[in-house]
Amino acid sequence: YFSGIITDSEYLDVLKQFGMAGFLAYLAFYIIPLSFIWKGLKAGQRAGPLLEELAPATFLTLRASFIMIILALVMNIGESTFYNELLQGFLWMWMGLGARSARSIMDASRSRSFVH
Repeated sequence: YFSGIITDSEYLDVLKQFGMAGFLAYLAFYIIPLSFIWKGLKAGQRAGPLLEELAPATFLTLRASFIMIILALVMNIGESTFYNELLQGFLWMWMGLGARSARSIMDASRSRSFVH
């Protein structure tokens, strides 16, 4: 019904084309990896600086992917990342790297030697 209306927001485009159910599925694409990465950031804070000294690239990857996902969510207000294949491939790669880095940090932080 609303497909003839032109919008400059990817959120509004998805909402008008797929409805609320489609919009929630679309948001899950960003929110689920972001929640894994957030848990990894929290686990890294609990583990303390020793773990970061032992795995600096893992922490860098985790933080960079967190920033990229947040940036993509903000960019989608006025432009498109989901429908741009080049950006999508780049973002998927960093989401995967960030989620795996988060898992590594969470696993390492469970070790008693890193917990405060």
